[in-house]
Amino acid sequence: MICDISVAPPATGPIRETGKAFNIRCTPDIFTGETLNIGVCVISADGGRIGRVVTDTGRLSCLYGEDNAAGIVQLAQVALCEALQGNESPSPNIVFDVPRPIYSISPLEAIDDLFASQVTLAIPQQLSSADRLPSSPTNLVISRLYNALRLVDSSAANQIIPSSPQTVVNTRKGTRAVQIALQPPCGGGIVHSAAYQSQTLRAHLLDSMLDLEWAAEAKGLSRLGIFILPPANWPAHRRQEIDRAIDNIVDRIPTRIHVDVESDLDSMAQRVLSWAA
Repeated sequence: MICDISVAPPATGPIRETGKAFNIRCTPDIFTGETLNIGVCVISADGGRIGRVVTDTGRLSCLYGEDNAAGIVQLAQVALCEALQGNESPSPNIVFDVPRPIYSISPLEAIDDLFASQVTLAIPQQLSSADRLPSSPTNLVISRLYNALRLVDSSAANQIIPSSPQTVVNTRKGTRAVQIALQPPCGGGIVHSAAYQSQTLRAHLLDSMLDLEWAAEAKGLSRLGIFILPPANWPAHRRQEIDRAIDNIVDRIPTRIHVDVESDLDSMAQRVLSWAA
């Protein structure tokens, strides 16, 4: 299951290298030497890093049993933290592959496509055509929101947009990789697409809220925000489902955390700038 990352330059238009990417590979049993892709890390032109690794046992448990699969998932999280910090592999069972160029696409837009193509063990069960939904992955939404912020006020945007939306924090439960897309002085903000099945959305939003709490505790952040962007073009019954899911989570968010829900990117950019000012 080894695949080489190769993001080819576009057939037309100017060729522009926008960063590099490498696979995170795991050899569960050194004796057998079987190697699996368990994650991807992308390095932007300015050195910022973003990564994704397997987060549940899924198909791994079919190959190695539930206990061993859980160990691989835990090791993947440790490897992600080290990769994001530019460190060496944390284990002889983990290999960070040689970085290869990516072209004419931002790291945030590349990471999900690369993860889907390289980490085949993480491919979810196929949905029926009735359940399959048009999606707008969170990383793509973040990238578009960054562009909207720069168009509204480039100077203010530079104070909010970090070199990487992912960071590693030390918590009372160990080192943790968290995604904090907005980082004004003394603040942190989560940006999340709501283009998911309602149950998945609830789980993602809860995980994001925990990320924000961990980052606030580790870095002493006082200005916290969660910005949720529902899809504007979904059918009414689907939109009602995710609205209920969002309401369910928002009711649990502490009052000290600012919350905004807005489908329009330009309007959301204005709200982010007001929050960060």
